[in-house]
Amino acid sequence: MSNIKLNYSVMNNVLKMMFGCLMLLFSTEAWPQDFETLIFAEKFRANESASIAQTIPSKEKRLSSSQRGVIDIDIKDASIPDSVKICANVAATLWQPYLNNKFPIKIKVFYEDLDTDDDMRVEVIYYPEENVYYPKSLYAQLYDKEMNDENTPVDALIYINKRKPWDCSYNTSINASTRSMTYALMRAIAVSLGFGSSVTQKTIRGKDIIAFSENEGCSIFDEFIFSSQGKYLKDISNIGNRENPELTAFVQPEQGTYLYALKQDDRHKLYAPEKFEIYKSLIYLDNSESLMHYDLKTGTKPFTVDATTVELLNAIGWGLDTPKTVEIVGQGIDDTGMASAYEGHSFSLKKTSGGIISEAQWCYTLSLPNGKDTIISQAVNTLSFQIGAVDDESKYLVNVDGDIPGKIMFTGLLDGKKVEDVFYLSLGLKPQIRAVNIIKKESSTLLDYYNLVFNVEYSGAEMLYVCTEEEYNPEVRRRFVYEPFMAHVFIPNIISFNYAWIDIEAENKYGKELYTIELPPFVEYARTRTSLNQPEIQNKYAYIEVYDDHGRYIRNILQLNELRMQERGLYILKFYTEKGCVKTTKYLKP
Repeated sequence: MSNIKLNYSVMNNVLKMMFGCLMLLFSTEAWPQDFETLIFAEKFRANESASIAQTIPSKEKRLSSSQRGVIDIDIKDASIPDSVKICANVAATLWQPYLNNKFPIKIKVFYEDLDTDDDMRVEVIYYPEENVYYPKSLYAQLYDKEMNDENTPVDALIYINKRKPWDCSYNTSINASTRSMTYALMRAIAVSLGFGSSVTQKTIRGKDIIAFSENEGCSIFDEFIFSSQGKYLKDISNIGNRENPELTAFVQPEQGTYLYALKQDDRHKLYAPEKFEIYKSLIYLDNSESLMHYDLKTGTKPFTVDATTVELLNAIGWGLDTPKTVEIVGQGIDDTGMASAYEGHSFSLKKTSGGIISEAQWCYTLSLPNGKDTIISQAVNTLSFQIGAVDDESKYLVNVDGDIPGKIMFTGLLDGKKVEDVFYLSLGLKPQIRAVNIIKKESSTLLDYYNLVFNVEYSGAEMLYVCTEEEYNPEVRRRFVYEPFMAHVFIPNIISFNYAWIDIEAENKYGKELYTIELPPFVEYARTRTSLNQPEIQNKYAYIEVYDDHGRYIRNILQLNELRMQERGLYILKFYTEKGCVKTTKYLKP
């Protein structure tokens, strides 16, 4: 990524200019005039070596009851594909365990044609304090001040170039030419948090010079950059838009001299070639194990935030860690904070030292669909606290993991001094299959057969169980699809002349959800053929109740083929035997 000073006069997109003005040209009351906006531009390089694909870390490995950051991704534009929205929310989710911010980090995402050949661009607002510039989101945490209001609603803007071939999948298959959307967005979020130097290349009166982006001073990340000769970047004067030979020499080190951030070892070595590269120099690490490695290549899908990246962000201020004098403990809940939404839970308080607790107050909140918290229950003057099962899951935010985020908060006095703690809950629900989109039907290489490609958006499970059943065929094909959030499914060789049904099942320890796709014959003349010696499969259900997608009863049927005259759309089917209702499924007639 490169960073250059924002200049609205060169923007040729009127709508973007209008939005930029609303974001940044606010009143002096709301925001001082000496803020800076840095632009970081990202570009993938064609992959020439073996590709790398990682799976998403399981919830057990990334959730914590003691820490969960809040990143508010604004990606509500209806023109943005659902797959892109999922990637943005997953990227934010993967960052949350490493943050503990008091105020939400607000990032707005655009999906549009960029006026450059960049794959992604990030605009980050920086705010000064004693000639050191902090990203606005970090400044709010350090100085305990809410910085976002109606005039300044965002901390960063991310622009995704929709002309580029993006990969929004989470499987281990690799396309060498595509760019992993989630990978790029994870890096963009790191930059939004303040990762990377503010040194850039500017064009002044027709001449390219190397300079700080800020009018004076340097960024907080710059404060930690030093050379193997012991010289620090922060000690080099910022002389504005004039060429500074000392700065130019520092950022273009001679052979044998290296630049580092925070520590002088290979993990903290910065990418600093002998000739300054505006897309990479001093922003990224020369550490191939890091998320923030300088060599961003196509055909790679790493989904892990590494320890070095976290360490550097903690160093600039995100790692505020105050010792706990009291700690909330959940009965039967481990340190991931994962628990059932269908049960009540008990909590107690543990002291790390002696003393008497007084004025105890408890508060239990859940997140609403708009991201704000609502108070569910409270208690005072007690050292234990109980909460009930979630009353109506539809009222609350269900995140990409399929959980309802919640918090248990305690405040009180320990020997007269204020103490507090927060226990972060992830209340699990049964899986949800949110949408199924048929991408294409295509003729198979086998005569009289076709292939089906479809995507399944779901939450609450890490894999799907898919069954393919064909009319007049007693065999059922079964397979697992190991791809969370958005599964990309390929079903080959479905016979063209008959009806077929695809059953999709997501399951976890709280229950399961079923979804059925009905596939009419692929060729129009198929129904005129005579099905000799092909008896109907005996129906194993007594009857089937049919409901619309809002749960309103329509009618009873005996066999699925009775739905052939039903209008296209999504239905809910309940299958009954003599034992009662044995299966419920969503049923899609495309």
